[in-house]
Amino acid sequence: PYIIYTGNLYPHKNPSILIEALIKLPYLKLKIICARNYFTQKLENLIKKYHLNKRVEFLGYIPDEQFQEIYSQALALVHPSFMEGFSLTGLEAMALGCPVISSNNSCLPEIYQDSVLYFDPNNINNLVEQIEKLYKSKELRDQLIKLGYLQVKKYSWDKTAKQTFSVYKKILIEN
Repeated sequence: PYIIYTGNLYPHKNPSILIEALIKLPYLKLKIICARNYFTQKLENLIKKYHLNKRVEFLGYIPDEQFQEIYSQALALVHPSFMEGFSLTGLEAMALGCPVISSNNSCLPEIYQDSVLYFDPNNINNLVEQIEKLYKSKELRDQLIKLGYLQVKKYSWDKTAKQTFSVYKKILIEN
């Protein structure tokens, strides 16, 4: 089994907590989908420090047609961020039938609502508890997948465009 992390490796995204959690989850692997940059080396150093090289895989860029297979076979996407403006990462995972375990910080609870398991991004043990809870319960995993599909339906580019146009129109009429 494996968890997925998708996104940049900037410190505020908190990817290092995933490496630290792996130490306590010896049965689990981590697949990272991201572009390589300065912060990749920092995470690779942490992986080497804890001798997790065989359990962490950097996938780099993944074509859209491969996402479905990778996500559907994952235990979960973990979104450990300290801060986000808006995050499509979890919604994309939900749309592909992948449960999400998310930080309870920033805007993430507003976006994901009751469709994910939450953890404190400052608390490794809290993250480990949520991963273990999901690992031990197929029923919970199935429930989160269903809730994820429902949550994703609340968002669409068409809806966003219409709402944005409505706001612009209102501003133009008032001025």
